[in-house]
This record gives sequence, C-alpha cells and structure tokens, in this order.
Amino acid sequence: MLPLCIGSPSGDAYRFRLLCGTRRNLGWARIKLVLREPFAEFWDMLITVVFGDGSVAQVLLSAGQPTAPSDNGFGVYQTINWGRGLSIILGTYVAGDSEAYLNPPITFSNRFYLRLSWQRFPIFFMAQFLGGFVEAGIFS
Repeated sequence: MLPLCIGSPSGDAYRFRLLCGTRRNLGWARIKLVLREPFAEFWDMLITVVFGDGSVAQVLLSAGQPTAPSDNGFGVYQTINWGRGLSIILGTYVAGDSEAYLNPPITFSNRFYLRLSWQRFPIFFMAQFLGGFVEAGIFS
C-alpha cells in the first residue's frame, strides 16, 4: 500500500493535516480525499460518452418520423456535433479538481509525455475504463 502521508505541509496544509495529522478516526474523509480525482475521472468519462452517444441515438432513432418538423426527423448531422461538443464541456466541468483527461488514450499520452505520474496513471486509467463500461451498460 502506498503511504498517504507524502510531502510537506507547505503545499496544501488542510490535506496534509487530514492525511498526516493526529486524528486517525477520519477513515472515510481520507478515502474520499485520496480517491477524489479517480471518481472525477469516472464521472467525466461516463457523462462525456453518455451525452455524446445520446445525441447520436437521438438523430438515428428519430429519422423518418412522420411527426417531425422537417423531412430529416428531429435531428440532423449538426445535432450530433452540438451534442458531442456539449458532452466534452459537461465532462470537463464534472472533472473539477481532476485534470479532465476524459478518456484512456489521452491519459496514456499524458503519461507517455511525462505529464502524469506512474502512481496516478493506473488509477485514472481504470476509473475511465469503468466509466466506459457503466456507460455501455446504460445504453445496452
């Protein structure tokens, strides 16, 4: 197990006190603090793909509807573009404290170019991978 008490109190004093202080009965607070970024990566991956795939599904499933205001159904190609763009914005907004890598290939490229540490890479990768699996369960 990796030690949770790394660094000095000069950076984030509250976090250092919480992880390395004398109060040891704050178990959930410590877990929540350590897993905050992986949870954010899970949710940003999930929301990005759900909203992006939802815009595609809306266009494909409404094609040829007789009650649609146009001949193309309720959506056109531009609807997919807007849906994907807004899904990236929502995913980035949900990521919050995390750096919003949004998907495993971006996480891997940031690890490859040394912007992400080896300690954080597998955790972020698995969180995004699980977010994709949960999304697949939602749409199947």
